[in-house]
Amino acid sequence: MITLSEVLAGMLAGSSFQVHSRLTSWWDGEPISEDIPAVDVSETADATLRVPERLTFKVPVVDDRGLSWVPTRYDSPLGTYGQRIVAQVGVSVVGGNVEWLNRGTFLIESADKEGDAISVECLGLKQLLDEARYPNEYQPKAGATLGSLTWMRHRPTVSLPVRSLSQTTGWTTCTVCSTRGRRTGRSPPKVISR
Repeated sequence: MITLSEVLAGMLAGSSFQVHSRLTSWWDGEPISEDIPAVDVSETADATLRVPERLTFKVPVVDDRGLSWVPTRYDSPLGTYGQRIVAQVGVSVVGGNVEWLNRGTFLIESADKEGDAISVECLGLKQLLDEARYPNEYQPKAGATLGSLTWMRHRPTVSLPVRSLSQTTGWTTCTVCSTRGRRTGRSPPKVISR
């Protein structure tokens, strides 16, 4: 539930109001474009999808100030190289001020030029988890079983012939595979004499 300020609650209770949207583009932790001139802004959520939040909007190719919004570089505000859109919805209040509500942060998925507008589709930040190759650094490979994981965890990592410190027993301390006096299902290291 979004908590409303007293001013906004009073506005919604009985007077007319106007809804605004404000989109800010971020890249590499820094805002690169504030107040994108977006039209047809739409936010949807579908719980049946892996990434339920979606934001779509259109931006003119060239805005009123003569600024081109076509993403031509990796650091363009509408680029698909990790740029994020922070979306806010605003409701105009009596004094001409706007009460802004944060709607979320979205990752730009695509920005396609369609005639004189650029159509942008953004996904919620769960997209980062969905496309992560290794969300956990200890994730086992596909097809691993509990037995194979246990064996991989407790087996020696490298099998090297080592020179014995004790010529009589043939056992030594191998710092690479940590097999000092431990039975590993293999015969002890062979003594190499020179």
